[in-house]
Amino acid sequence: MNEFWEEYKRLEQLCNDIYQQQRGISLYIDEMRDAPARFTQKIDNWDYALKMLNRVRGIRNSMAHDVDVDVDDYDSEDLDFLRKLHEKILNRQDPLSVLRQLKEEASRPKPKLKPKPQVEPIVEPELRPVDNNTQESKAAVEVSDDGDEKVAIKEIIIAFAIGGGIGGLIAFIYFFLL
Repeated sequence: MNEFWEEYKRLEQLCNDIYQQQRGISLYIDEMRDAPARFTQKIDNWDYALKMLNRVRGIRNSMAHDVDVDVDDYDSEDLDFLRKLHEKILNRQDPLSVLRQLKEEASRPKPKLKPKPQVEPIVEPELRPVDNNTQESKAAVEVSDDGDEKVAIKEIIIAFAIGGGIGGLIAFIYFFLL
């Protein structure tokens, strides 16, 4: 009985310090009972911790107020629970600390996505397949057969320039350089 009593008093004192008033374990239990279910469902062993806190508080109350208390009212699971909860509170891993963390995360504003900058779409020129049977390519071949290569090249360039696109632009510039 003495061991249980000491562990309970140790946890009670820690909870009193947290709440800055007496009845710390009862206040801890009340806060657990009042917690929103949408958060408590996400916390492992929430229901177990609440059940065990009520149990050890009941055992303590029996020890404090009943004259005929049986020493066997508590077991090793009760002692382990008191010790582990004390440690978890100190490490901020107890159910209420986890609850506060979840609430804090939920209240943080979500990062806004930056809008994508509006960019004018680049219109690709329509490419058309090269047809070697066009009048422009025949003229170039005929001129090249005459031996005047410069005229033939200009005819080919003109054919590309008429076709448009980047090739046409390069051909147009090249035409004026010849």
